[in-house]
Amino acid sequence: MSTVPVEIRTLNSWAEFIESVRKGPVRILDSARQAYPHEVLFRGHANTDWRLWAPLDRRLTTWVRRPDGTLEYWSARKTQGLAWYDNLCSRVLNQFKQACRGVPDVDPTATDDEYWALGRHFDLLTPLLDWTLSPYVAAFFAFAERLRYMEHGGSLAYTVKGNKGSVRVWAMAMWDEIEIPGQFEIVRAYPRASARQRAQSGLFTRLRSEEHLEVVPYFASRGLTDHLVAYDLPIDAASHAMRDLQLMNITPATLFPDLHGAAWQANVDNNLIHWNSLMYDFNPDADQDP
Repeated sequence: MSTVPVEIRTLNSWAEFIESVRKGPVRILDSARQAYPHEVLFRGHANTDWRLWAPLDRRLTTWVRRPDGTLEYWSARKTQGLAWYDNLCSRVLNQFKQACRGVPDVDPTATDDEYWALGRHFDLLTPLLDWTLSPYVAAFFAFAERLRYMEHGGSLAYTVKGNKGSVRVWAMAMWDEIEIPGQFEIVRAYPRASARQRAQSGLFTRLRSEEHLEVVPYFASRGLTDHLVAYDLPIDAASHAMRDLQLMNITPATLFPDLHGAAWQANVDNNLIHWNSLMYDFNPDADQDP
């Protein structure tokens, strides 16, 4: 098992993130040569504590307290085994296929992976974990999810300005052949009805392991932690990030080319989510409107 920890790059600004991802992961071969991965996958997290595991595995897991007071998670997949897990996945997928009958633009001849990919973009609990080929799309999701969460707690101008928390963008470098059929796979299914996936440059990973539910410990078991990099960005960089991303045409309307994206975009454009107000300084000691 690899003892090399995953590299975490703690950044101070949105500009530092842009500079860092432009340089990308690189391996120094010798004084004159460097090696770059043929592809890099990215994923955005609104919370740096979130793990790299699929939605279905998260749902099949619960936290339990040990007698010594420590917390650990109990996994139905690890307890019941892969045969049970595979059967559950088949049941979920078949139920989704049946519910899709007659839905416009859904191809009844689509492959299982195409159905999984389609369902994932509409909140189906799947064994697939979402990634994107764009670091900026990943950053959008990290900041947007954090902002929408914070919106429920009060004024974003208050909660974002000076907030010491961070969001995270994961990068997975494809240095070499890391896929093992039936165990860890890159899923590149593009269903006909998945305009969201195409707009987001989306693809997926599938981890099917008897022992590991999450990508990080699984990679550690194979000595592949150098394939992962975590970029931690300060929350108070959100205003600059979202403004730049809009200039890149990375917006709710472009990433979600449907009614959901249209409604989200209208809220943003009408300042209901208050992204524009984040640029103003906030004085917590001053009188505030109720």
